Amino acid sequence: MPKLSGRFVGIARVVAAATLVATVLTGCARLPLAGEVRQGPLIDGGLSGEQLYYSPNPPSTGASQEDIINGFLNAGTGPQDDYAVAREYLSDKFRSQWQPNQEVLVETGRPEISFAAAGRAQVSILLQSKLDERGIYSVAREGTARTLDFSFVREHGEWRLSSAPNLTVLIRPIFDAIFHSYSLYFFDNQFKYLVPDVRWFPARASTSTRMVTELFRGPSDWLAPAVSTAIPAGMKLSLSSVSVANGQAAVDLNSKFLSLTAIQKVQLKSQLSATLDQLASVNQVQILVERSPQTINDVDARATSMAPSSPVLLTNDSFKHLTGSVPPNFNQISGLAQTYEAVDFALSADEKYAALRAPDGVHLVLLSSIGTTPLLVDSRAKLIRPVFDRQGYLWSTGQTAGSQVRAIGLDGTAYTVAASWLALANREEVAISPEGARIAARIKTPSGDQVWVSTILRDRTGRPTALGKPIQLMASAKTPISIGWAGDSTVAVLDDNDGVRAIAYLATIGADSTATVGIENGVRILSSPVGELYALTRFGELDRYKSSNWERAAQSVVATHFAGQ
Repeated sequence: MPKLSGRFVGIARVVAAATLVATVLTGCARLPLAGEVRQGPLIDGGLSGEQLYYSPNPPSTGASQEDIINGFLNAGTGPQDDYAVAREYLSDKFRSQWQPNQEVLVETGRPEISFAAAGRAQVSILLQSKLDERGIYSVAREGTARTLDFSFVREHGEWRLSSAPNLTVLIRPIFDAIFHSYSLYFFDNQFKYLVPDVRWFPARASTSTRMVTELFRGPSDWLAPAVSTAIPAGMKLSLSSVSVANGQAAVDLNSKFLSLTAIQKVQLKSQLSATLDQLASVNQVQILVERSPQTINDVDARATSMAPSSPVLLTNDSFKHLTGSVPPNFNQISGLAQTYEAVDFALSADEKYAALRAPDGVHLVLLSSIGTTPLLVDSRAKLIRPVFDRQGYLWSTGQTAGSQVRAIGLDGTAYTVAASWLALANREEVAISPEGARIAARIKTPSGDQVWVSTILRDRTGRPTALGKPIQLMASAKTPISIGWAGDSTVAVLDDNDGVRAIAYLATIGADSTATVGIENGVRILSSPVGELYALTRFGELDRYKSSNWERAAQSVVATHFAGQ
């Protein structure tokens, strides 16, 4: 897994954020940034190198109620020392009661402040997104408003807040400067692969402790039905924090760890290592039990670590890797593709099976058996492109609403996957995440194409049984025409910008999207699990995204995929 950058934010970025946060309130009221951008201490559990943080100002002598509200909201930009500056705006009694980590609101537009009655005030904001107490990110619907209530008390001759919401309010640039996204890792329900659960935490000394604490609390409600954890109930840190020194994160656990089996201990360490490895200062994880070091093997169970090296191409006369290599079991595919007039294909992760989508349906081919007749496993009309998952199932469904979603075993047996939400929509394309615990679907709605993601529920054998609750992927794309997984938490979305030039967006579940430069005549997006990005044009040209540009990789391509997709 790539390490995070050693520098938290650049000076220019922080200064720009400081400028932008001076948002106009009602009348002359403002949310100022009167403090300084300062160099802070090294963040032990997270980022290394020069650290920058924003230092808000404490309340001034004789501050008005309006000044107190503005100053308090502004002080939410300083999470250091448990928001010590923000607490100076609170009354003696309320200071220890305020819980700033319960929610973070990211605002947009112009907030409004009003005084409804003596000693009371309200601030109304337009909401862009928010974090809950577990660091789970969600984007608000356009136009969503929140009203925040405050009350005042006169204390030591100065106004102080006697009540305030248990949250902080930030504008987007400041949020980006303070918070960073991290993945907590859980296992799929077969305990084969790790599955990420994206969270957002302030980048500071306690980040490593926060990550482990939330990992122990378990997955988000959305992800929970599709994952399991090796962390047993009652598992806790025996010390108050996870310390990091000389590249090693020390996780000191209670005696509950000793009751685990050897396999469970390895699984637990896999979850901890994959989670903490995202911190730049962490190279390895040491598990201790009440200060006694434990010897446990390291096993990387992330599906992205087993990513294929290059895409496979179907051309007019060949079936091969982009590198030019043609494994012996590929020789028959090009001929079969021509015989069956195949327009697309899928390839199993081990490259032993292929599926051909032809006018009469989807055919399953055992590649190691020369001369074997392909097995027609789905003869329905208007089938979309089939995809393999890492568990060895071939997914097939029709375009029209009501068409069953089927998971087909390698023996040709078809199983119906309960998918109530997908059954209601016309679907254009589906894509399975690298570890097989989530599915992305591009569906057609009256308001246009949309991209949705849900979990995949499986039985103990790994057979898919149902799809979980869906969430709409908040990509910036307006007219998505192709999707593909581009990492363990990211879906690549190709957007038809103007009918000629397409733009690829990388949309992360539990985060936001970023855009690449446009590609002429792009019709299909393709990505490996580790994020290698390709695009196929309407003229059969395959382009690779490299160094912020698209460059030609192959021509005369009928279809292309990575194995296991």
